[in-house]
Amino acid sequence: MSLDREVLRGEVREEAHSGYKLHKITTPDGAVVREYVSPEGKVFAISWHARVIPDLAQLLGSYFPRVQQAAQTAAHRGGPLLAVSYQLSAFS
Repeated sequence: MSLDREVLRGEVREEAHSGYKLHKITTPDGAVVREYVSPEGKVFAISWHARVIPDLAQLLGSYFPRVQQAAQTAAHRGGPLLAVSYQLSAFS
């Protein structure tokens, strides 16, 4: 998470919720990236609100190829992006 903050050059705010923590990174240009973190410290979801898509390879790490493949499949069928595995669930 600290590397994401450094790469995005953003300010981090942490919120505690029932069953997870929310790390909200706000960049100087107003983009907001949210990382949802389990009690074990694993990021289980991300979301963003920005004019451009953030560096997903940075945010998703080793999961990026799975999401990239799901995005290509979604583009062919014209539906929303949904990538699910036992380690990762991502949708848009």
